[in-house]
Amino acid sequence: MELFNIIPEKFFSILASPNKELYIEVLFIIDELFDDRLKIKKSELVSCLEYKLQDRISQYIPTDDEDIEPEEYYTLGAKARLLVNLIEKRGWIAFEYDTVYIEEYVTFPGYSQKFIKLLKELENSQNTESVNYVYETYSSLKSADNDEETGFMKFVALNSAYNKTIELKDSFKRIYHSINSYYQKQIDMVNVNELISDHYNNYRESIVSKYIYPMKCRDSVTRYKRSILNIVNKWTIENEIMEELTKQEFENGSYNSIEDASGEIRRKLFFIRDTYDGAEEDFINEIDYKDKEYVRATTAKIEYLTNTDRSIRGKLIDIINNVKPDKIAEIFNLNINIYSQKYLGNTSLYSKRKRVERPVGAQEKIEVQKDLSEKILESIRTSDSQKYNQSAINSYIENIIDNYGGILTEINNDEDYIKAILSVVHSKDKKAKYKVEVTDETVNSVEYSFPKIIYRR
Repeated sequence: MELFNIIPEKFFSILASPNKELYIEVLFIIDELFDDRLKIKKSELVSCLEYKLQDRISQYIPTDDEDIEPEEYYTLGAKARLLVNLIEKRGWIAFEYDTVYIEEYVTFPGYSQKFIKLLKELENSQNTESVNYVYETYSSLKSADNDEETGFMKFVALNSAYNKTIELKDSFKRIYHSINSYYQKQIDMVNVNELISDHYNNYRESIVSKYIYPMKCRDSVTRYKRSILNIVNKWTIENEIMEELTKQEFENGSYNSIEDASGEIRRKLFFIRDTYDGAEEDFINEIDYKDKEYVRATTAKIEYLTNTDRSIRGKLIDIINNVKPDKIAEIFNLNINIYSQKYLGNTSLYSKRKRVERPVGAQEKIEVQKDLSEKILESIRTSDSQKYNQSAINSYIENIIDNYGGILTEINNDEDYIKAILSVVHSKDKKAKYKVEVTDETVNSVEYSFPKIIYRR
């Protein structure tokens, strides 16, 4: 295969070594050093490793298959140089000699950079936020569809939507297989605390919160599916848009004919359409089922482990439960001497108070004197009600209109204050004989503060 013509023979051996964690740390440090430069001095790299990995390097012991004599790695600096040389032999880095300054430099092969990037992504996968593939697809297509003048924007949007759709399908597969890995892992767990911790701290954080929840809410296929399909179908059937997209594809790609470019455009459009059309049935429903299956199995496993004691105490209880009671008494009598023992203390003469339920007696009926209650109600009706009925309010307003020009500027007691309030309330009645205007001006009279009110017939 051409792949192994590019990658050295022992390239992956460091990932299977007992020292693999140290080797990966060295590679990550080298990658960071290359962030703002094309090459670095080998001496600088060795010094950097000595400083950053001092404790790890001091405990480093090469394995037998690395063919290194013990005296070669006694000092910290020698061990750091050994690490750099070993990684170079495996093909992860390369050395370059500067004949002018007589200096040795470290460079990165292209394939090595890609592998290190992949390793970093795998290491940080638990901390990365999920990408809004669906929303970004919808947003790019919608913006381009509203731009009616240029076909280039539609071409860029189509390629962006196509790439995001590929990533969306890949994310569905990752979610499904990640759930399956948790499912398989819980089968082998026998410690209930580890199982609960793995479920709530790992599964819910890395799967539910970052992938399943956004897939159902923020980046929902169901939410944007119809809009995406409408735009894709529109571009597919409108000749003018198809011609413009084909033209852009032909100019930006390497095609033998315009028909090949047109076929590529249609392939991308159909891919987006088919993916969103079958996303729920092919992917989302399967993920939901797998998630429910995992939660159901984990819950059952937690319940089982909680109720099953596998310690020595639990095994003794199982033995006792499976032996006949008469046999247990016989074993105890022959092998165990049991005595009853009591102590006399300062509370020995104390008798604990016993709680006695208080009997519930028969309910006593309270008789109400009807004559007295009717008299009280009648007195209320004859006193307050007549003070503030409609007739009394009308008389109060007519007095203000006749004597004060219809302007309320003075209130001397609570009765007038209540009548003023009721006059405003009753003015909204269709049968009211007057109109009320409440102004923004505030009037202070005696101990009352109220807005200036104007009455008109």
